Amino acid sequence: PASVATGRIGIIATPERRREISSMRRRALRPYLFQLLAFALLAAASCSEQDYDYCYSAVDGMRCGEPVELQLNMSASATYSIYFCATIKRELLPDSDEVMKLLLKFVSPSGRRYSDTLLFPTNATGNNIYSRTIDGVKNIECHYLKGVINRESGTWRIFAEPLEYSPLFERVAGIGMRTKRENI
Repeated sequence: PASVATGRIGIIATPERRREISSMRRRALRPYLFQLLAFALLAAASCSEQDYDYCYSAVDGMRCGEPVELQLNMSASATYSIYFCATIKRELLPDSDEVMKLLLKFVSPSGRRYSDTLLFPTNATGNNIYSRTIDGVKNIECHYLKGVINRESGTWRIFAEPLEYSPLFERVAGIGMRTKRENI
């Protein structure tokens, strides 16, 4: 048979040899196809709704009239638990029952506004509070709300600021919030 010059030097293969080469190529590609399929499934799964979100803002103290902005993403028709956390410099006195009195202003994805007051315990223990002190810095997380049914998907903006002056706010090194989807 006549061959066509293609600029490559090679052996002219018979139709049987071409089928054999094609079969070898398919077998060689199978592991890569499996990896590609696994990657596609992983990517599709990661596009599903999240079960939680977290935001944190480092600050050098908190002051009245200077709100700290936080943002949380939540999907509609889901039920959430919401947690509030704070990082406070220097360990508090063991017998101190200081409470951070905060005004929380929520802005929904559509612009609706809500507000709430949070009395955040800084030295309490219990089922709804987790705290840990390392090198004089205390990290505290408190269960803020349970059973929150969200009606709007998107990013919620939360502004937190002290309701009144307290020396405790001068020691705040950061605040944050966390959501966790509840299984109902």
